[in-house]
Amino acid sequence: MVALVTYCEALGFVRRAPSPDDRRQVRMHLEARGEQVLERLAALQLHRAELKSLEGAFRVPQIDL
Repeated sequence: MVALVTYCEALGFVRRAPSPDDRRQVRMHLEARGEQVLERLAALQLHRAELKSLEGAFRVPQIDL
């Protein structure tokens, strides 16, 4: 998982930030470039179940199922 996050961070899809509540935790924030990728995936209607499962964790574009 760490390798995948590191890869996504290197591509500019996400950024890591320390949790203000618990220094042991690192929060992931979706960047504009990552949001663009999600929008393209949603437009292609690929991986609908996976994208739907992200609702609440990330701001995900509207997905009509």
